[in-house]
Amino acid sequence: MNRFFLCSLFLFSLMVGITVAAHPARPLYEPPDPPKPLAPVVVNLAGSAWLGKYAAANRTYIFEADGTLSYKTATVTIFKNRGAWRLEGNTIYFEHHIGIKAKKTLEFRGVLKDPNTIVGEQTMVVTGAKTNVTMQRTMVGVK
Repeated sequence: MNRFFLCSLFLFSLMVGITVAAHPARPLYEPPDPPKPLAPVVVNLAGSAWLGKYAAANRTYIFEADGTLSYKTATVTIFKNRGAWRLEGNTIYFEHHIGIKAKKTLEFRGVLKDPNTIVGEQTMVVTGAKTNVTMQRTMVGVK
């Protein structure tokens, strides 16, 4: 009986050893490649018009080719040279004023999300109030 038990134990151990040896070791974990950064959105803003906000009112901002900012209200009147704008990579910055020689009343800093969308934050200079704004490209009022 002892001999049978020892033989069975030996054969069982041998079978387990063969089974373990038959399966290769698990391969090393290799993490997937990190996602590639998105290519910057390349858009020529010179001469383009964007529907945004001034306080609570809709306003169309026009980025003139000379770096000045014009705007159009709900009326058909376009007010020229009422601020300045610049584009650095995907980040757009502009300042806006109401009168020709007035102090700036609004600052905007945003990012081009795609060729037709700018998302950013505007700050009313006098009050310091900040508002998130999404601007959409438009063709209305561009002359």
